[in-house]
Parts: sequence; C-alpha cells; structure tokens
Amino acid sequence: MKRVLLLFLLFGTTAIFASVSGDETKSSKQNLKQAAAPEEVGFSSERLTRIDKYFSELIESNKLPHAQAFIARHGKIVYFKSFGLKDNEKKIPLQNNDIFRLASQTKAITTTALMILFEEAKINLSDPVSKYIPAFKDVKVQIKPGTDYSPANLEDLKKPITIHHLLTHTSGIPYWWDPNVFKIIISPGYTFDNVTLEEVINEMAKMPLAHQPEAALTYGYNLDVVGRIIEVASGMKLDEFFKKRIFEPLGMNDTYFYLPQEKANQLVTLSTKEKENEPAVTSTDDLFCNYPVNGARSFFSGGAGLVGPLEDYAKFCQMLLNGGSYNNKQIISPKSVELMTRNHVGTLPLGETGNQFGFGFEIMTEKGLQNILGTPGSYKWGGAFSTEYVIDPKEDLVMIFYCNIRPLAGKVEILNKYRTLVYQALINKTF
Repeated sequence: MKRVLLLFLLFGTTAIFASVSGDETKSSKQNLKQAAAPEEVGFSSERLTRIDKYFSELIESNKLPHAQAFIARHGKIVYFKSFGLKDNEKKIPLQNNDIFRLASQTKAITTTALMILFEEAKINLSDPVSKYIPAFKDVKVQIKPGTDYSPANLEDLKKPITIHHLLTHTSGIPYWWDPNVFKIIISPGYTFDNVTLEEVINEMAKMPLAHQPEAALTYGYNLDVVGRIIEVASGMKLDEFFKKRIFEPLGMNDTYFYLPQEKANQLVTLSTKEKENEPAVTSTDDLFCNYPVNGARSFFSGGAGLVGPLEDYAKFCQMLLNGGSYNNKQIISPKSVELMTRNHVGTLPLGETGNQFGFGFEIMTEKGLQNILGTPGSYKWGGAFSTEYVIDPKEDLVMIFYCNIRPLAGKVEILNKYRTLVYQALINKTF
C-alpha cells in the first residue's frame, strides 16, 4: 500500500511539474523577447556571424544598398540587425525601426482578417463571391489567352467563384503582368487617385477570368477581392478592421496602409537593380516610391498595400507560430492556423518550385527543399519589394529578410542563401 501511495505521489508530482513546465513554455512564447545568448535556444553565436559577413559583403560591393535580418526561436530573438543605408542620397544608415513597403506580405494579414470573420460565422469559405460583391455574378472567362473581350472569345462560368478560390488563387483572377490579360482595366494595387476598394473591385469584375475556377493556380488580385468581402461582412473599412482586430491587439503600432506624416521619414528609400552585375540605384518610379505618403490615400489594397517595420511583422509571424495567439490575445484559433497552412491546391503546380500552396502561404515540401536547407511543412511568402518571411513550426522558428528594391536581380539567390545561413547556425535541433 505504501509503495502504491509512493508511486501515486511520484507520478502525480511529475504530471503537475510537466503541466506547469508546459504552461511556462507556452507563456514564454506569447511575446517576443531577446535571448540572453543564441545558445539559449540552440543557435551558434559563431555561425550567426556568417550572416553578418554575407550581408556586409553585399553592401560593401554595392550589390545591395541595405538589408535587415531577423531570427527568433521559441519566442526568443537571437538575431536582429540592419545593414547599409536607408537613404542612398542622404547617406542615412538603416535602423531596426525603419519602415518598409510590404507588398504581398499584406496577403497573410488579409487572410487572417477573413478567418476572424469565418470564426465568428459571418462568412463561409464556400460562399460565392457574388454573395458579397454582386458584380461578380456575371463574370466571364477567356476562351483563348490574349484575345480581346468580345463575346466570341468569352464563355460563362461553369461554377461560381468562391472565397476558397480567392484564398488559394485558383479563381482565375490574374495580376496585370499575367500573359492572359489583354488590357489593363484597373490600377496595379497602388494609386494616387481618389478611389475606394469598392470601386476598384467592382471595376475588376468586368475583367474576364484567365481560366475557369480550379483549373489552375493563377497568382492575382484575389486578396484585394477578399479585402472587399471583409468590408462588406464586417461593416468596417479594411484599414479600420486591421487596426482594431489585428494591429492593436498584437502591438503592431507602426503598420499602416498610409503613413502618418510624422512617420514618413522612417520610410526606406526604394531602390532598383536591373542586372546582377550592376549596383542598385535609387528608384525613379514615383508611384512605387511615394504611394505610402502621397495621393488621396483612400484605396486599401488587401493584396499589397501595407507598410511597416520588420519587428511589427515578426509579432504577426510569432502569433501564427503560437497557434493564433500573441500578447495574451487570441486572434484566431489554432485550428484556423492549421487550416490556413495546409495544402489546398492538390497537385496544381506553384510555378516550378515543387512546393504546395495553402491560404496564401507557400508550403515547403521535400521536393522543394532538394537544393536548400529547410524543413518540410514550414511556410513562407514575400513581397515584390524584396521582403520574405519563413515560419517553421517544427523548429519553432521565425526568420525574416527585408530590403526595399524593385526589381532586385538575383533576389532568389539572396533569399535562398539567407535561409541556408539561418539553418546552418541552428546546431541544436532537439532543444
């Protein structure tokens, strides 16, 4: 009897300790904190200096004007450094709190906003888009790519476009650069004009689809349409919904569609680099350079419109890694994060990557990682101004790279080498 009691006390105490330990681990991941040393969470300080060397050499050789790199594991920041100049002309050094154009990194935030409404039973993912935007009820499909929009070259939808089609880019709605687009009817995500999201999306519905829904994965204006659905279902403008339901709870205090005037000087100067063997130079594209600070500031692009500092987006990434929770705020449920980050396109190809696609996330596979370090099941995306994030649930890891260069010749190589440099410094995988 004494032996049974002793075993009960032993296992009971162990269970209580395990429960407390688990709670402490969960609590420690809620907010990003600085690691006492990289070794605290399994990284090698010595190997992390290879990142310093790589970016310093790119800056010194004028291959990049600036760069910013961030790594966190188990909620502990092990690396956050800025390199080069924020402003090439004025020779102003880049700082960790400077603000970048996020472009398509906006998409993950728009997807999360939609999932909030999904969890509140205000929308269904199987709902037809026309339920919220009637202009999409009579949308047509091109029979032959590149033909004009006469009735002879169009056909009716075989099935309605749904919200799920938008989230997976299988709706047939293209971007302006898609070869199927015969003419441009709408602005490419940015504008100085006094137009609203509602007006732009209603105009977009006049543009035929590149293909029937589910026939292919065509990256396009889908998340701009989702942004309008959020407005209709919530009764709020998209910027207001983001601020109230995502930015304020997470403490993303410097992320906006359009910068307040007092923060305009934190915006990183946009550069351009057309060829790998040429230096990056300051961009002269007025729209891409100045849309966050000039113009009517009335159009909110759910696909590409946000600007913000890296640290703000790191909080958003950590929230996803935490199962939808950060700063003791449950933004979405763990099951919603699980749904967002699994393959939703079957065998439809994501370009030539060999990877899969979820609700706006590229999901890394063994095939896609044949020539680069990484973890199958990790998910990522980036932006056209040369930013990228990777979230690795298995390693409990977030890595982010920021610069603002469009175009950036050699971007894929730089991003791949950065990811390799992060993983080679992770020497304790079982930590």
